[in-house]
Amino acid sequence: YAPLLRRQIEIIRPRVIGTLGRFAMEFLFDFLQMAQKGQKISQLHGQRLEASTSYGTVTVVPLYHPAVALYTASQRDTLAADFQVLRQAAHEAG
Repeated sequence: YAPLLRRQIEIIRPRVIGTLGRFAMEFLFDFLQMAQKGQKISQLHGQRLEASTSYGTVTVVPLYHPAVALYTASQRDTLAADFQVLRQAAHEAG
């Protein structure tokens, strides 16, 4: 599905993208050629990262996959806080 996802991003031109889990984060970092490529999601989750695209700047917010909250109850608050960062980024992007 990678070619389809790449094409969708090019068509939609999002200003904010939230990645759900490590695999999605790594895919997007590779696709957008981001400097954070290869870093761990545990270091980057909930941060607002900027990337350059053919249509301008996009904010990327890496998030743990929501399933983490099912398996590790202590991560629920972390996940909720990270989603608030995503919400604020989307709000500011208009």
